[in-house]
Amino acid sequence: MSKGIRFGSIQIVDSVHCLANVNPEKDERRQKRGKPPRDPDAGWGVKHQRKARNAAGKVKEQPEYFYGYKAQVSLDAEKELITAVEVTSGEAYDGHHLVSLVERDLQQGLPMETYAADKEYDNGDNHFYLEQRGLHSAICLKGHVHRRKTPIKTSGWL
Repeated sequence: MSKGIRFGSIQIVDSVHCLANVNPEKDERRQKRGKPPRDPDAGWGVKHQRKARNAAGKVKEQPEYFYGYKAQVSLDAEKELITAVEVTSGEAYDGHHLVSLVERDLQQGLPMETYAADKEYDNGDNHFYLEQRGLHSAICLKGHVHRRKTPIKTSGWL
């Protein structure tokens, strides 16, 4: 802001998966020989669920794992500039880091009004915190699929 950058009113919070520079199989063998882990701060985490067919041909959801870290990030939606970062191990729950990212943004005096995030940040504490700070929550809700009871009427041009 001191350089004249005008930030917008919407912040986006998300985590970025970062792989550790470790071969987990070799590191496990190393630890069995009594040596310390190569990167003791890294941890196993789940990136997302992906669909895969099992031997019977049924589609099942499987977690896709990674070994490393998560960078919890808050960024200005308009300028696409990162305003706060917190690094955690891979297994960290994203939802526990929203408050500290917002606090870092507030300390900088950013003009934010709304925080957007994916469903990993959806918990009552985060919504309550944002409300108490006078900020709007645009956090995606878990398991809340909204379907229209009546179809949308179109003018025929679709």
